[in-house]
Amino acid sequence: MGKFILALAFLAFTGCATNKTNLTCYDGGYDNCIKSAREKNMDGQKEEAKQILKSICDKDVAKGCGELGYIEELNGNNNNARKYYQLGCDKGDLYGSCNNLGTLEQRLGNNKEAYNIFSKACDKGDGVSCGNLGFIEKQSGNVDKATQLFQKGCYKLNEPTSCAVMGKLAEDKKNKKEAESYYTKARDIHMENCKKDNFAGGCIFAAEMEWNLGHKGTARKLYKKECDKCIPGVKKHMTCQACSMWGEMEGKSGNKATAKKLYKKACEQGNDKLGCMLLKK
Repeated sequence: MGKFILALAFLAFTGCATNKTNLTCYDGGYDNCIKSAREKNMDGQKEEAKQILKSICDKDVAKGCGELGYIEELNGNNNNARKYYQLGCDKGDLYGSCNNLGTLEQRLGNNKEAYNIFSKACDKGDGVSCGNLGFIEKQSGNVDKATQLFQKGCYKLNEPTSCAVMGKLAEDKKNKKEAESYYTKARDIHMENCKKDNFAGGCIFAAEMEWNLGHKGTARKLYKKECDKCIPGVKKHMTCQACSMWGEMEGKSGNKATAKKLYKKACEQGNDKLGCMLLKK
């Protein structure tokens, strides 16, 4: 399993209006404007999205700084991304800013800096940073320390990826009962996100855990729910990726023809990078 960066939950959007001098958010505060900025960025309105987020970052809304850093990183502006991640992190946004700052530094090869960032965020209670720190320790051969970090992420901080990793480690040791326990906990956390926020990522990763538990029928229903939303011209977060991930599972189970159809849909209808890559294999 690789490094995971979990997506932020999507919050209900009711409206956000901006001009060059002020920003007003309605019915729910700044979270609505963050949601609006995400949608504008996905629609290609990058400068307007950044204007919204900079306005609320300047008002000391930590998540706004982190979200602005994320958009800057997506657009290849690493120095600006680092700047806004750091601002958000300093203001207390552990996951969206501190953890993403760590992953940025890691991607740029600044491994010592990344380690220190993950370590501080983990100590402050960010489960995703604990998991990312665990992956670094595991890759360095420090399996015992990595296991402690994954256990902390899973049981103390309810971070589902850490639970899933612990499940895989138990599975590799042929400890079926322990693996099922970890996979079940990961599934339950993801399902809470799936139901609470109608968050595609939660539903997709819950499907993965159901598959690992041998509940393939339930997993297929969850994958299908999101994959069906993969429609040309309709931008839905992770829905086409659901087709790709479902295809991967079918392929590993020997259902090559089904897997290929799912990869093709993800690639051709949603331009999903994973689906396109798997389709070429």
